[in-house]
Amino acid sequence: MARILEVLILIIPISLATFLSFLNFLVLFNNYRKTGETTILHIAITFLASTVTFFILDITIFFESSNQSNLFLLANIFVWIIFLQVNQGFLSAFLNNTHFLERYLPGIFGSAIFMALLGALFPDRYFLMNPYKLELGIFLLSGLLVLYIFVVAWIRITNSLAQFEEEEAQLLLSTRRIIAIAPLCVTYTFISVFFWLTTKGLTKLSLNIYSWELIDWITYLNVPIYLFVLLGTFYEFSKLKFEKIDISNILNTLDSPKE
Repeated sequence: MARILEVLILIIPISLATFLSFLNFLVLFNNYRKTGETTILHIAITFLASTVTFFILDITIFFESSNQSNLFLLANIFVWIIFLQVNQGFLSAFLNNTHFLERYLPGIFGSAIFMALLGALFPDRYFLMNPYKLELGIFLLSGLLVLYIFVVAWIRITNSLAQFEEEEAQLLLSTRRIIAIAPLCVTYTFISVFFWLTTKGLTKLSLNIYSWELIDWITYLNVPIYLFVLLGTFYEFSKLKFEKIDISNILNTLDSPKE
């Protein structure tokens, strides 16, 4: 019975999330090949990293609970790669419109990836060596900066919308809708995963639903949330006629020094 529930509640939804992430990657990478715009490439890599993240979680289900924590730590590396690529996309879109602090954001996200990599290589020390000073501090700072990036991008896109028409305006509206939802998803993920980890402990985390408690179900809600977002993103991008959109013109306008 537990295996049937795991298929319905975990394997199918996470597999769909993996598939939709990869579809979004293909759509964006195809448009990068046509335009050569590095901003599109960074966004495409974001979806590729999310594909790997969901795939790791998908195969984790088939491992024993005692071995699942190592795969969680491996997936954690790609989560921070996602945020680094979001930052890189932001910087490439607003290259001439970045503030002093924003130019140093890659180093902070790189530090988060490094800490996640250390956690995967040395899982026995993850969140045990000064947990509320080192790893958590870097992860929290990186998470707050991701939210900052989404807010600033939303403001700059909104301020430039009046300068575009038809398909170009529709692309920006679709992007703005995604950006508006992203901070809510990131905030929920940070809070739920943090309490999941601190409440149960790294070695007691499991995707075997027969052992789940309330905090496990709260954390699991991330899966349907992101599944909905990925489906909406694919729908928004697939209905656009990119051949009628001048991506260079959009980026040049967004990259103007005006807020």
